[in-house]
Amino acid sequence: MKKIFCLKTTMILLFSLMLVTGCGGSKEVVDYEPRPDPFPQPEEEPFDGRPDVVEKADIIKEDVTEKEDYFELKPPALRTIYFEFDESRLTENGRAVLAENARWLMENKSDIVRIEGHCDERGTVEYNLALGQRRAVAVRDYLVNLGVSRNRMLVLSFGKERPVSFGNNEKAWGQNRRAEFVKL
Repeated sequence: MKKIFCLKTTMILLFSLMLVTGCGGSKEVVDYEPRPDPFPQPEEEPFDGRPDVVEKADIIKEDVTEKEDYFELKPPALRTIYFEFDESRLTENGRAVLAENARWLMENKSDIVRIEGHCDERGTVEYNLALGQRRAVAVRDYLVNLGVSRNRMLVLSFGKERPVSFGNNEKAWGQNRRAEFVKL
């Protein structure tokens, strides 16, 4: 027993001695060289006292070009369908709009569209995803009944994740309960 105690004590003393004295190796001094700035600031041009002149037509042209490239999603003839609160059944107005949309889709047989179902902010994420899916499927099925090929339409639900109106009232909620068409 005394041998084990002595061995433990000796080990502790050796370990303590190593910690205090440290390694006997030489320390090398390294010169610090700053790294180049990964985000350099552009150099400012000297101000010549004259304001920059920008043509209004150039601004409008840039905005329109950007929107045409980025936002070419909804064909102009396909209108949005709106739903009542907590409903996926089509309203009379919705069926009339879908009849016009079906006519456009029949005339443009090469176009494929995605029908996106949306909801207002009320309800859980899971519930609204399911409701948005039911809305998109109801729109697709109605268009199939009107003669549009099912193969040209995809359905997708965004639930309440992509509102178009951010108000907290019935007008905003009514604008968010919708099915939209996106040209693919």
